[in-house]
Amino acid sequence: MCIRDRCKSKRWDEALEKPAIDYSELFDPDVGQLPGVTVFEIENFLPNQLEEVFHGKFYEGDCYIVLRTTYDVAGNLDWQIYYWIGEHATVDKMACAAIHAVNLRNFLGANCRTIREEMNDESDEFLDIFNQDIIYVEGGRTPSGFFTIEEVHRPPRLYRVSTVAKRLNFYSVPLSLNSLDPRFVFLLDTVEKLTVWYGERSKMVLRTKARLFAEKKNT
Repeated sequence: MCIRDRCKSKRWDEALEKPAIDYSELFDPDVGQLPGVTVFEIENFLPNQLEEVFHGKFYEGDCYIVLRTTYDVAGNLDWQIYYWIGEHATVDKMACAAIHAVNLRNFLGANCRTIREEMNDESDEFLDIFNQDIIYVEGGRTPSGFFTIEEVHRPPRLYRVSTVAKRLNFYSVPLSLNSLDPRFVFLLDTVEKLTVWYGERSKMVLRTKARLFAEKKNT
């Protein structure tokens, strides 16, 4: 083989270098270094790590990344990475969830694939992370990155609480006494505090779940 053949130049697209990504700008250095669950919500194109109190609570208009860290049989760290898509999430949130799930995998040096989970069609493996008990909340907690949102005072909201496949669901209803059906349990969200109202004919199991949820969020 002649020297010219061995030194053949690369095609133009092969010669392009991908820009280096500084993952430290996206994820804290201790992410995925201990067993447990870490959840990120997508906010203004970026992953925002959530406090544990918000784990398992998914807004229909948002997207999330869920990292499960365990040890394998050899005692090495092992990771599972999911990205969850809300039914009413905007395109930018959906795209960023998928992109940053891959960025998280690269940050950890993990060999796993990233797994897409869609609202109302979650896998059993995903639900097991939250003990088969996840909560859907109407609306979105974070703004789309494509829009500038002015901060406004949010009025109190009233939700009718129900369970679907062992998951708590919250349905927004008009803030009125006429909405209080004695067959159901309701949750009043004033931002600062959650208050539970029990209908006299509501199920005890639903009362207990709603009470525990409110107590957890109020602490």
